[in-house]
Amino acid sequence: MQHGPSLAPEEDPGEGLSAHGREVVRTAARALKRLDLALDALISSPKARARQSAEIVAATLGFESRLIAQSELVKPMAPPGELLDHLRNLAGAQRILIVGHLPHLARLASLLLSGRPDWVVVAFERGGVCRIDLESLGLPGRLAWHLPPAACRIMGA
Repeated sequence: MQHGPSLAPEEDPGEGLSAHGREVVRTAARALKRLDLALDALISSPKARARQSAEIVAATLGFESRLIAQSELVKPMAPPGELLDHLRNLAGAQRILIVGHLPHLARLASLLLSGRPDWVVVAFERGGVCRIDLESLGLPGRLAWHLPPAACRIMGA
């Protein structure tokens, strides 16, 4: 999931979610709830807009916010292979939501789907989310669904 729309740096140097951003993420979270999404783990970038997005989704899905893991491995320019190594060490966690930024999320999705971080384009939008199913972290995965914010609104969430 890409974080929701944030405030401009002039308004908030930490670039937390805007009021519109909070609503976009709440809509996405309600769509995920309608899909009966359950989580074993939730990993967020430490940046405010991603953390806040993760907290909204966690509250909506009944995932304990204290269990949200913040990781530098989800920051915008982090190499996606390093996060993949981290995911391999999450014993027992099969349903993992990652809340982060571009270009990292797009590169991670490409890596999961093709084995290469620059092979497949998944068009993320702020507040959008996709589901990639994997048999194992040996890759490649399968894109099960992709929900940009407009699709979440259409779902009536």
